[in-house]
Amino acid sequence: MDTNYNDHTNYSNQTDNNDQTDLSTHISGIRFNNPFMNASGAKCTTYFDLNELDKSRSGAFISKSSTPHFRQGNPPVRYWDNENLSINSMGLYNHGFSTYLDYGKYTTSTKPYFISMAGLTLEDNMTMINEFLNFSHNYKIDGIEFNFSCPNIVGKGQLGNDFDAVDEYLRRIFETDLSVIPKGKLSIGIKLPPYYEPSHIANISDILRKYQRLDFITCINSIANGLIIDTDSESVVIHPKNG
Repeated sequence: MDTNYNDHTNYSNQTDNNDQTDLSTHISGIRFNNPFMNASGAKCTTYFDLNELDKSRSGAFISKSSTPHFRQGNPPVRYWDNENLSINSMGLYNHGFSTYLDYGKYTTSTKPYFISMAGLTLEDNMTMINEFLNFSHNYKIDGIEFNFSCPNIVGKGQLGNDFDAVDEYLRRIFETDLSVIPKGKLSIGIKLPPYYEPSHIANISDILRKYQRLDFITCINSIANGLIIDTDSESVVIHPKNG
């Protein structure tokens, strides 16, 4: 395990000298110049996407939710947008975890860079964690988000709706050496689906409180079963899962 973690203490060169308003914030000691960052969604998949986010005025940026290897995802048309809104069913299309890990090695940005992991199984997540721990430049990664809430895998439900599985995944994750990396060197979080029942919110809260190394919660992830109809063609604008 590489223990040469970065010192996240100064991002002053990201500050706009014409703006005297201090919008800085922190997540477990990781400093953000401002509280804005992209969601791990459809437009953080390629190096071009990440470079654009890197150059933006966001306080941090995050990769596409990744699997251990390249994943083709759902067939097109799987993304649609206009000036007002967007809809997608990407199906975890991504270039593989090592691609997003390597990006951290080459970026010269001083803003925090997070990687999102979305293994389809517990062992997928263990594989990516081990790759991260053995990566010589892992100190350049500021945070990891575990995505337990992708609604777009055909035939597979969202892990975040299985509370026993969430507990088991987190227990196994924090039995690894991720748990010994200090707060302020690596921020660790979880992405959850929307919960509509107070009992479900209470259940997930009871589980998350057990894991003190958990630094942040991303909520809510995509709301499943959105639908947009093109009124000219009278058809759905995306094709996976019948639109």
